[in-house]
Amino acid sequence: MGRIINILDNEIDESIGSIFGLAKINDKNDRFFKKTGKSKYCKWVELDGLFDTAPLIRKSIAIKYPFPVHEEEKYMAESWLSNHIDKTHFSYFVNQYLMRAEYQEDGLSAQSLKLRTCAPINAMSVYSSYLDSEIRFIKKARYVINYWRFYYHAKDKYQNIRYRDHINKYFMFTPFGKIFFLVDKYIAKR
Repeated sequence: MGRIINILDNEIDESIGSIFGLAKINDKNDRFFKKTGKSKYCKWVELDGLFDTAPLIRKSIAIKYPFPVHEEEKYMAESWLSNHIDKTHFSYFVNQYLMRAEYQEDGLSAQSLKLRTCAPINAMSVYSSYLDSEIRFIKKARYVINYWRFYYHAKDKYQNIRYRDHINKYFMFTPFGKIFFLVDKYIAKR
């Protein structure tokens, strides 16, 4: 753990804004990162995908990028912060367990869709934050579809919602987002 603290030490490398280690889930997670060391978060996501990690964020960076606060919305995925850190800093990936956790039947992962539909503006912010990153178009398409999906959830919940201007160039994905929104509504009624 001393090595990790040294990596975040201001005097070592100020270009590193966060460290990602492994999360041991239910004593079974033996997945390791394919890429370790200094990298942009978006590049790591493309290579390793998204799975449970244990992030450590430099305090000055967390202060620089406070999570947005929207009335009535209480959930936001932490990837929003990682994507904002990516704009000015690198992340450092280590194959070391930094956290032990357990999945619970009614935990955050199990309720992911419900949490995002209850906080659609925050979900839109998270998916929007991926669009400025240097990820492949196929990944961007997935995030844009989810952006539009939660745009419709936000419109359904708040009525008076606007989409972000920089999303205009992805307008062709709107019908796919609408389809996922309608599927979400159908599932919620069952």
